[in-house]
Amino acid sequence: MAIAELTFSIGTTFKSGSKQAVLYDTLKNRGRDEEFQKIFGEANAYSFYAQAVGSIAARFLFSINVNLPMIISMRVMDITIIICILFDEPEIDITKTANESYARQITESAKYIVNHKKVLGVILFSVVFHYIYRVGFIFFKPYMVAVKILVFYFGVIFFLFNIVAAQASKRTADFVRLTKPRTLMVLSSLIFISVIALGMTKLWFGVGFIFLQKATRGLLNPVT
Repeated sequence: MAIAELTFSIGTTFKSGSKQAVLYDTLKNRGRDEEFQKIFGEANAYSFYAQAVGSIAARFLFSINVNLPMIISMRVMDITIIICILFDEPEIDITKTANESYARQITESAKYIVNHKKVLGVILFSVVFHYIYRVGFIFFKPYMVAVKILVFYFGVIFFLFNIVAAQASKRTADFVRLTKPRTLMVLSSLIFISVIALGMTKLWFGVGFIFLQKATRGLLNPVT
């Protein structure tokens, strides 16, 4: 389990930011960089749709063979590897960094972040938000057990969670337009209200407040 978590963390580190960079540079080359947030929000939604389908399918696959969900997940990852290999790398100007070491690039990036308060603020916000969300996610199932929701319905509930996240992600551009210049504050408020409401509700309908967290989860990456 520890090796699996370590491998997952390394993979996530390499993936983090890469897909956004490839998409943004591709759009910039085509003069469509202003559409980045909208397109990334829609693309992000598809990942939530996939998770939604998985929430329902996993239960039936598990009943056939306990290893089947993992096997299918591995085959899906094989397909994504092939798709990535077929990507056309966008043309970018690397003349300024071609002869610089990786350590120097990292150092320069760190200096840039420190000297640009808005960038630093967004990064710190993302770190804290992800921490709060991930800790809260651990308690979703225990909460549903505590309010006496049958395990039989868990798959359907998580299916709906991911559908809400997907729909929120698709509408990122509209959300930003409506909440500027307080977008991050609104996101914080939604998850704060959700956590407080869950702490005060000990009945089954309290699960409805988790939908606020899933909506903010769908919005976070495209927004930041």
